[in-house]
Amino acid sequence: MRNVAPMFFWNCEASSPVDYALIMMAATSWIYAAWCLIQLRYERRSPLIWWEPVPFGIADLTPRGREYHRRFFLSALAGTCVLLLAVAICASR
Repeated sequence: MRNVAPMFFWNCEASSPVDYALIMMAATSWIYAAWCLIQLRYERRSPLIWWEPVPFGIADLTPRGREYHRRFFLSALAGTCVLLLAVAICASR
């Protein structure tokens, strides 16, 4: 039986093209989520002052802002799921 540490993710190595593809998909999803989060700052009915936090609610967003809001959460969730899949594949080896 293998000794599996609680932080086994840090011991994993990308050893196949599938590993690299999954890591790239996770990174791409999170980069797109960050871009959507930046766009949310500009898609409000009232202008956003620089010290205000990025709105996570949809009450003050334009229709395009609501679309960015949806895309942000979907891409962040997709990136997390892909990364967890990569960890699960690595842990199964």
